[in-house]
Amino acid sequence: MEAKSIVEIAQFGVSIIPTAKGRDSKKWGIGIVQSQQISVTKHSVNLIEEYRKYMLNHLYMQRGSARFMDPRARRNKEAIGWEARGQYRDKSLEGPLKAEIALYWPDRRKHDVDNVKGFLDALTGIVWADDGQIEDLRIRKAYDKANPRAELTVLPVADK
Repeated sequence: MEAKSIVEIAQFGVSIIPTAKGRDSKKWGIGIVQSQQISVTKHSVNLIEEYRKYMLNHLYMQRGSARFMDPRARRNKEAIGWEARGQYRDKSLEGPLKAEIALYWPDRRKHDVDNVKGFLDALTGIVWADDGQIEDLRIRKAYDKANPRAELTVLPVADK
């Protein structure tokens, strides 16, 4: 962190001491932050907005009080929906479900497996009535340069 940034933070009454980065210092710092209890109030506007962006993976945009789907995300959702309709012609599944998704990437660059919210939403009304029916979700990352794809297996959850 630059000395200028440290001074700016200290001006807000935060006790901050500069330090030299060591091996695994980022990992250690993240661990410290994760171990803290964070209180979010209505005044935590920036934190709330960042959390919403993170949780929705930028699928939705907001202008004032109106929230709408990002145009690119909408096109992707519609494309997934049409592909699913072409492959699955049965009635939407009902009751609690278990879903397994295998994501086959064309390369070994960094790909996050947790960005499946849009994928699940796109299948609502086609494969299941509501993605809230999924009680057990498993995601697996794999690689297939010749045939990148997403494979979905959906099963009813056994009676409890």
